Amino acid sequence: MGSCEVFGVIWHLRIPLDSHIFEYMKDVITIEELRAGISERLPNIASKDILFQILALLQTEDQNQDWWDELSVTQRASIDAGLADLKAGRRKSHAEVMKKYGM
Repeated sequence: MGSCEVFGVIWHLRIPLDSHIFEYMKDVITIEELRAGISERLPNIASKDILFQILALLQTEDQNQDWWDELSVTQRASIDAGLADLKAGRRKSHAEVMKKYGM
């Protein structure tokens, strides 16, 4: 039985995610085959709730990326300078900043 067939069997039998078969499947099926199996079924999903759950999962995947890697060199240097100021004791209290800006 090929990897795509394994995906199809698990899909149609509604095998629970916590079963040993899913652990076996992780070793057998490639990520490309898994993507293909999922994207083949995606257009047939009629439930808006399920589609929003998928969207939430995709957003979680995006959030797992380190935001630091998205910063420019200038932004990183600015943050590092601010941290150095804090470490050296150069800081202002919240009240001082609010007073300065008339708040």
